[in-house]
Amino acid sequence: MPISHVEARELVVQYLKETGGQEKYDSVILDDHTIEREFGWVFFYNSRAYTETKNFMCGLVGNAPLIVDRYTGELHVTGTGLPTECYIRSYEATGDPRNYIDYVGSRVSLWAASDDVGRNEVIPLLQEIFSIDLGHAKDVVEVVARGDSCVLDAGARKSAGEACRRLSALGIYAYPIPDLSPNDSTDTDACL
Repeated sequence: MPISHVEARELVVQYLKETGGQEKYDSVILDDHTIEREFGWVFFYNSRAYTETKNFMCGLVGNAPLIVDRYTGELHVTGTGLPTECYIRSYEATGDPRNYIDYVGSRVSLWAASDDVGRNEVIPLLQEIFSIDLGHAKDVVEVVARGDSCVLDAGARKSAGEACRRLSALGIYAYPIPDLSPNDSTDTDACL
């Protein structure tokens, strides 16, 4: 029988107690940020001091979101190296939020949180990783800078992971797109 949101939340509270997060850092669950999916919930947490002050110096580091499966009652720690959606998709596909490498394809989805994109660093990196020309790279940057997303093909699984790491360091959100079936028809270069 599936567990309720209240029961799932209590599992997270217990986890924070057991790992010392609640006592040592006065960790609190960020209920407004909880994501509900068919499999269950993704919970986020931070220190009480950060939630009250929004002072970056009071925030926790490495506080990976936690998935609670409504059907099994299991709690899974995700990670902080990729956007949360990568871990969610991995969990949906494999039952393991950190198993994304086993199903990631060569395609990468890109977007930016603001138009303040370091064009001078990002454009040559896009050219290098995706083997695209200067004009194409500039077009991609304009698309993501205005808040839209696009999909490019890095040519290989390893390249896709490397692209995500390098672009994320420059303020471009990048995540590998799951290649879950041979019939996956997501358009490559779908941003232009």
